[in-house]
Amino acid sequence: MFVLLAQARPLLIVEDPETRLHPIMLSMAWNLLELIPLQKIATTNSSELLSLTAVENVCRLVREPARIAAWRIGPQALSVEESRRISFHIHVNRPSSLFARCWLLVEGET
Repeated sequence: MFVLLAQARPLLIVEDPETRLHPIMLSMAWNLLELIPLQKIATTNSSELLSLTAVENVCRLVREPARIAAWRIGPQALSVEESRRISFHIHVNRPSSLFARCWLLVEGET
């Protein structure tokens, strides 16, 4: 039992931080929170905040008639190269693509 307590980390829940922070301040605050060893749960509609997070750590909640489904890309779902390519496009080109209903993936990096 003591082993489990030694590995426990506090949980921080943040709801829609983009509503009260300028995008630059939001980025700086999130980068600061990344340095603190906390478990973090954030609800957001901000593509900029999502682009600061690894794709494997993003969980999408979808409301269905009888339940709320959670969807995510597992840690082993993408190869290192695929993860690098997708992360590049999300971080640099189109962070709003994380809110798309589907992705069309084609060969190449542009």
